Amino acid sequence: MPPLPHCAVLFERFFLPWHSEHSTKSRVYEATFPDMIEDRSLAASPANWPRRLTDEGERESLRRIEVMTSAAHSDYAQQFGLAGDMGLTWIRTVDQYYDCAKIQAMIDGSDPADFSNDYVILCCEFGAALGHVLKQRMPRLGWFTDWPYWDSWLADPATGIAIPPFHWAIKKMSECGVRDGFAEKVEACLQAIEDRRAEIDAS
Repeated sequence: MPPLPHCAVLFERFFLPWHSEHSTKSRVYEATFPDMIEDRSLAASPANWPRRLTDEGERESLRRIEVMTSAAHSDYAQQFGLAGDMGLTWIRTVDQYYDCAKIQAMIDGSDPADFSNDYVILCCEFGAALGHVLKQRMPRLGWFTDWPYWDSWLADPATGIAIPPFHWAIKKMSECGVRDGFAEKVEACLQAIEDRRAEIDAS
């Protein structure tokens, strides 16, 4: 079969239309975010992180992330027969199930004008699951929220490294990341953060 669309194409088709004019103009990146960044303004207590949202906006962003995490847990448990808390086994199971053919079918069957289309839900649930597992394995990570909630990052106050799990999910469900292996990606990312922390502590 032909390759899946590029992640930037899918982001612009399915996600960008739900951004306000303000959020579109204020975005640093036009489409999907890098897998990791290091931002020294986040190398601080979360209480001292810069703010992109009001208190109410931050609460709503976190609420949406929690809703998608709960939905992912429920849907994956039912679909794959998984039990307990979401962990790397869950990520590996979902990652291996969604091959190119299944992802393309989701894309073909999804209406970009419908906010609750299957492709958006697929990406947002997997992004929430990735965020949950990343934070489960490194509890000091905190949500640096943005709006829409899928532009939020998980940030490490010890290093300032930030990860956008929802954008990881969009890349998984595209030609850019369909073969990456996301359980391994989680572990490699967390190891890179710890390596960077060791470098900072030694300097």
